[in-house]
Amino acid sequence: DDGRTVGSKPLTGLSILPHDKTKKLMENINKLVSMWAEEEQMNGNKVFTWNIMKIESIRTIAGEVPTTIEELTSLGVLGQNIIKEYGERLLKQINGYIKKENLEDYLQKKHRFAKKRRVVNDDNTFDEFDSGFDFS
Repeated sequence: DDGRTVGSKPLTGLSILPHDKTKKLMENINKLVSMWAEEEQMNGNKVFTWNIMKIESIRTIAGEVPTTIEELTSLGVLGQNIIKEYGERLLKQINGYIKKENLEDYLQKKHRFAKKRRVVNDDNTFDEFDSGFDFS
């Protein structure tokens, strides 16, 4: 354990960005989700922040830093309806933060690592669950 925390919970796993930048991104996403919930409530809907995005999902998103709908979807922490309703706005905030803070180099490292992990099947398709081992 490296003792890093975000909020009251430790940051599990390694983040793409430095700890302070991950923490700030998480705070930004949390504010955004609060604004969305408030907007829903002003429209008469009983929607709260946790109905839109749980803190664990915010933590995962801030740690993984998705920049496209495909990356956001592949994290598996948000449902399709949430991605459809809020995905583009969330990504706009993430991408704006990356640009504003000059963090593009960290994303380049993420993409290089992801390419090394990809397993492509014989028919040239990608299977995220295929480890490359034949267990038969």
